[in-house]
Amino acid sequence: MPIGHNVNANISIVTGMSCHANETEAIRRGLDGFRFFGYSLGYYALFGEHRPGRADLWERFLQVKDQLPENAGRGGIGTPDQYVDTPEQAREIVDHLKHPPIGHRSVAGSQAIFDFKSVPIGELTRAANAALLVIPMMETPTAIANAEAIAAVPGIDALLIGTNDLAAEMGIPGDFGHQRIAGAYETVIAACRKHNKWPGMAGVYVEELMQKYIGMGMRLVLAGSDGAFLMAGASRRAALVREWGGGKA
Repeated sequence: MPIGHNVNANISIVTGMSCHANETEAIRRGLDGFRFFGYSLGYYALFGEHRPGRADLWERFLQVKDQLPENAGRGGIGTPDQYVDTPEQAREIVDHLKHPPIGHRSVAGSQAIFDFKSVPIGELTRAANAALLVIPMMETPTAIANAEAIAAVPGIDALLIGTNDLAAEMGIPGDFGHQRIAGAYETVIAACRKHNKWPGMAGVYVEELMQKYIGMGMRLVLAGSDGAFLMAGASRRAALVREWGGGKA
């Protein structure tokens, strides 16, 4: 099944998935396979001396697998019910998503952002790190309290407040103008300014509140959702058609 927006019959891309209700069990079941996949790419592209029909790649992998980083070849991060509440969790995200020296993501010799062309590894990692935005969502009071420490983590580019979930966690669901929400915005904006990161907001679509929070300093703004935009446009067109028809159904 396609994992991107376009399908090219001349290119085959393989991705690994390890699914289980328990994250630890999912990792246990898939880690050796992910490690082997990453190791084999490096073997063929970088450091191996393959002899067809004679080299046993699996045996070579078994000899070194316990020396490989635990995230080698593994890009998945937890489950949807896990929040980013601490700088340690933010650091783990960076480790998974960014290449060395910022993180510990394994390096493949060709990538989609370079049209799968051969690019020197140093150039590839620098460009990939620069192109990838890492934006943890701040959705709990604990995350807000740790905003400055999270913003200080190298490799984090922005902090995005998920206002809907944050309000629910605070026990004030839907009250996006509440002083505690405004206080959370102030905290995140200050943390981002101190560490030269981008403060962001999501879930607030009432224009008066959007204007208020943008005026306070929010710079990464989710101004709506695709579904809402589609419904708004469809509703306007339906209203016009009814008007042209004299209001008759």
